[in-house]
Amino acid sequence: GWATDWISSPSVTATGTGPFDYQWTENGVPIAGATGATLALLGVTSADTGTYAVTVTNDCGEATASALIDVSNPPEILVGCGSQTVCAGEDVTFAITATGTAPLAYSWTKNGVTLPGETGSSLTLPATTLASAGDYTVTVTNGCGTTGATATLEVEIPPTIVSPPATATLCLGNDLTLTVGATGTGPFTFEWTLNGALITGATGATYTHAGVTTTDAGTYSVTVSNDCGDATATAEIEVILPPEITELEDEHKCAGEDITFAITATGTEPLTFSWTKNGAPIVSSTGPSLTLTD
Repeated sequence: GWATDWISSPSVTATGTGPFDYQWTENGVPIAGATGATLALLGVTSADTGTYAVTVTNDCGEATASALIDVSNPPEILVGCGSQTVCAGEDVTFAITATGTAPLAYSWTKNGVTLPGETGSSLTLPATTLASAGDYTVTVTNGCGTTGATATLEVEIPPTIVSPPATATLCLGNDLTLTVGATGTGPFTFEWTLNGALITGATGATYTHAGVTTTDAGTYSVTVSNDCGDATATAEIEVILPPEITELEDEHKCAGEDITFAITATGTEPLTFSWTKNGAPIVSSTGPSLTLTD
């Protein structure tokens, strides 16, 4: 018999003068109660493999015949190929441990499609890509049957920044908004810094700060991360101060004297100056002072 649930029934036909007495043995050891022309072995296992003999006896003598019964076990997977999640570029190996009567034949499929040449108990995928992801199934076969196991491979892609935050020039008091766009396998984590210092609470794809001051100027960096790696992008933010000037004072001069008007101006350079008289531009005057001679 082959499978463990089959019944093996060795039997013998004897000629001569009856009645006959029968005695069956297994590997030379008498089998209790086995005294008929037929021996029934129910639910055989590999332990039942051996040499079976029967001795037939009457008053005039005896005769013996023997037969070899080989019980094979169907394949069984003891250790399966567990599902895996890897980063793109990593090597992957699926391996199983199977028992059963040799020879065992192995075959592998990906999403139901046979993988040519893969006939061992393990499957190795070098330098995986996103296309490597899928369901991998191994089938084990011998003369008694077939069994199989399936594992899922997931391939994750490290982040790539496709839309970095934009460099900007803002006036004092403006709102600042920086946004980063990334591709890869989510979810992502985000970390924003200003001049190398971590910005507390800045953990999203967008960073917003209301009412910038000069202390908000500098180099902003964002690092996008997942389980497979990270990517970083930077943006320069400049904060411009509006101009402030001292007041002009009224002047009273006699005809023929010179008059000079001068101011002190602060603010982010470059500063440009323009003067007017009674609302009309004085084209030649473009500095922080104006002199009228004679």
